[in-house]
Amino acid sequence: MDPDAVRATDEVAELAGIVGAVAADLALGAARLALGRPDERRASLACAALTRAGFGARSTLAGHTALAGVVRVHGIVIRRAASDFSNDSEKQKTQVFDSHTREVAALVPGRRGAEASGSRFAVRGCMKIGIVGCGMVGSASAFALVMHGVGREIVLVDLDRKRAEAEANDINHAVPFAHPLTVSAGDYAELAGAGVVVIAGGVAQRPGETRLALLQRNADVFRQIVPSVLRHAPGCILLVVTNPVDIMTHLAARFAADFGVPPTRVLGSGTTLDTARFRALLGRHFDVDARHVHGYVIGEHGDSEVIVWSQATIAGLNLEEFAAVRRTPLTLADRAQIDENVRRAAYQIIAGKGATYYGIGSAVAHIIDALLHDRRAVLTICSGVSGMAAAEGVTIAQPHLIGGAGVLATIPLTLEPAEQRAFERSSSILRDAIQSLELAEQRRP
Repeated sequence: MDPDAVRATDEVAELAGIVGAVAADLALGAARLALGRPDERRASLACAALTRAGFGARSTLAGHTALAGVVRVHGIVIRRAASDFSNDSEKQKTQVFDSHTREVAALVPGRRGAEASGSRFAVRGCMKIGIVGCGMVGSASAFALVMHGVGREIVLVDLDRKRAEAEANDINHAVPFAHPLTVSAGDYAELAGAGVVVIAGGVAQRPGETRLALLQRNADVFRQIVPSVLRHAPGCILLVVTNPVDIMTHLAARFAADFGVPPTRVLGSGTTLDTARFRALLGRHFDVDARHVHGYVIGEHGDSEVIVWSQATIAGLNLEEFAAVRRTPLTLADRAQIDENVRRAAYQIIAGKGATYYGIGSAVAHIIDALLHDRRAVLTICSGVSGMAAAEGVTIAQPHLIGGAGVLATIPLTLEPAEQRAFERSSSILRDAIQSLELAEQRRP
């Protein structure tokens, strides 16, 4: 290899690691021009695996064809070759990516191996986001992403293509007043290379329809959406916001498992918004910025959710201590009113305007920001729980550590006896719903 070409490629690759995916494209282009087009299938997959391990160089696998080029990163030459492996099954592709992620990550100096860091596919550096379902929640999520400057590219997918195009066009007009993102409408194929895909699609409840019947219809929708996403974006993290979000996330994880996707890469919005409501109301009561209030809402995103008063703190003080310092009492009546406003907020909003979407849209943007930038944030998303008797086998909201690889850890709270009983009841409600759905599916012709 020409030493000057290698040195030039090194410099561009280093820039790529600093400023992200746009510069990574420049690095790949420079490498391709300087070093030719070697034809090695394994090297091509290794470069794609490097992308999934979070090293900035972006890989596009549209049509299951890896692009060509060579990138030298921290002294290691990674070859990208044009190689068609469309005959492989989706599960085989996922397994190959998984294997090469570990191999490549282990070779890079100063980087922990993917397994050591709890990461098999890290999305840091993948600034493309997909949103499936362009109703009010999906569209509000896209708008919030633009306003907060999360990501660099958003693709909207909906059965109603005209609706997706209209929403993309409208949101694009906000870009000059916000952050430089591109928003477009597309099909599932345009999700290729996405780091996170939001699933906001589903069907609305019909008049007189039971909750179980609605669950069955939404299960059928997810049975189509999840495979369609993973065929084109096999390395993405799935973020579910469709209600009932705990059960729909459980179903999404089940369908994703057929593609070799681990449950850590499937999460739901859970009680992230409920937790924000709780903190906002406490902040309003004590006249404190809600960002400096710490407290959690756990359990089902619904009527059985649990407000964990015992663990709520401000400035390191529990609420009773802070109330004394501020000389602002927090009476039982105050607590009851806050509880009501957290638990019934959605009902109150729906009664007044028909739907909720701004709050959850902002919550989605916050979650995606933590995932794309590997922020190691603690959020009350919902994810499958194992090793915890009260919620074994149930997808439920608790504080979780999340980052570039998805769900990194579950953080069980120390609850008071009454809170523990309420959490167990919430878990039981979700478990019964899942079992009822499974039984109904078994009985279907």
